[in-house]
Amino acid sequence: MRFQPPTELLPTSARALEAVWARSTVPAAVAPGLSIDVPNMPQVWAVAPPEGESKQARVLSQADVTGDGVPELLLGSEDTLLRCIRADGSVLWQFEAPGPVCSLWIGELTDADGPEVLVGTGTFPGARPGEDIFILDAGGRQIGRIPSPTTPATANEHWGEKPGAIEVITAVDVDGDAKREIIAGSTNMHLYCLRPDGQQVWETLNYAHRPNNLQLYDVNGDGDQEIICTTNYWETNLYHLNGEYFFRVKGQGPGLAVGDIDGDTITEIVTGSLKGPVALTRYAPGLQFTNFLHAIPGIWAPDPDWQLDTGSDVGAIRLADLDADGKHEILACSRNSLLYALKADGTILWTRGLGDGIRALEVSDLDADGPPEVLAGNDQGQVFVLSSQGQILKQAQAPGLVRFVCAQDLDGDGVKEVLAAADGPTLIAYSLGAE
Repeated sequence: MRFQPPTELLPTSARALEAVWARSTVPAAVAPGLSIDVPNMPQVWAVAPPEGESKQARVLSQADVTGDGVPELLLGSEDTLLRCIRADGSVLWQFEAPGPVCSLWIGELTDADGPEVLVGTGTFPGARPGEDIFILDAGGRQIGRIPSPTTPATANEHWGEKPGAIEVITAVDVDGDAKREIIAGSTNMHLYCLRPDGQQVWETLNYAHRPNNLQLYDVNGDGDQEIICTTNYWETNLYHLNGEYFFRVKGQGPGLAVGDIDGDTITEIVTGSLKGPVALTRYAPGLQFTNFLHAIPGIWAPDPDWQLDTGSDVGAIRLADLDADGKHEILACSRNSLLYALKADGTILWTRGLGDGIRALEVSDLDADGPPEVLAGNDQGQVFVLSSQGQILKQAQAPGLVRFVCAQDLDGDGVKEVLAAADGPTLIAYSLGAE
């Protein structure tokens, strides 16, 4: 192994927040955006940072960390804080990392009581080194810390010599022992598989550039999940659970969706790029690689089955059956102001203009009526609810650029509220209100 597990744990940084953060009313920002005559969603609650602070929201996750059957919301940002927020808008706990909170995973990792939280961190100019992985218990207390791994230079590659920010993270049982290992993607262009005590299981080159999305899916239908990792400006790499590279896609992140989209039992991989295209590639077993370095000279990968150039960054991709035909459609949001709904063959089902810079996207059946609703947020702080046919139904105004949206039934009435994470960072809950 190339590094030793940590011999001691740092003192916990988790602390109660009632005196620092509180439920608050955030004034609606005055910002140019889409002007449309649809009902405004009333604000239920908002959790805002101390006055005068403004940092980028980096990650938003939902998970029942308390075991009461109601998911909490975990919001991480560049201000180095991870907040765990209850369904009523009160802050349950806060963890302070030495650097920006870049990535999260929540689930059962060790024998601790309740789920654990994996926190991947980065660093920024003037900050303490913070490119490590933290393991928290369900109460936000630090129970482990793994230094960001490095990889000694070889004749073939030298990108992993320095530690990098942990931009993506997940956990999965890689060896069949019924215990999960940690999969972490670093800005040093490597993926690392680590045990919770820090012991390294494997590492692999993730060529090229920083990772920006990481998912697990049984791509080849063998019963085992594969690891799919997008990169900022190059291609998307696929690995077996043992770290062996086996397929590559000509398409970048951060947008990523994987599944059998057209119902033919073949996995499709859809990417949405910072360069603009949405691309779909069908998995082809005959084009597998067994050695990643085989792909480097010439950087070969199969051409996409189709590609749609949006002309601007694609922030997110989701799959949903929008027309009740039993097959998924593809939703993609772009900073060109358009939200796209696409069929599996790339045909445009509909588009909707939603103001400049659409970064946030989610799909959820808010009112349990069958068809899903589409949630979106833009750079002007506007939040929208759309029907599955693309009609704008509701809107709201957040105080900053909206990075994430999601939905959750916060009050147990059977109707989900809409949540938006905006830069600040601020998390706001909106009610659908009267029809």
